[in-house]
Amino acid sequence: MKPVPDDGRKQQLSVKVTEAACRRFRRLADEQGVTLGALFEQAVDALERQRDLCEPPAVRRHLHRLNGLERQRPPQHVAQQCSEEP
Repeated sequence: MKPVPDDGRKQQLSVKVTEAACRRFRRLADEQGVTLGALFEQAVDALERQRDLCEPPAVRRHLHRLNGLERQRPPQHVAQQCSEEP
């Protein structure tokens, strides 16, 4: 077992998942050569980016005013993908 680098991750998160989801998550971490914590952070980042790209413009403007953030508008093709029905 290779040593885990001290990368500042000190919090522990315990969640109940299906066996299949656990296998998929571990497989992704192995394929990318990252720790489970690093993969979790990548997944959260991706989900936040997806949310930010797909939230309605009025909500985005309101959140920007509340948070003082200046976010760029998503490219037109991304906005269209977010509005398509699954």
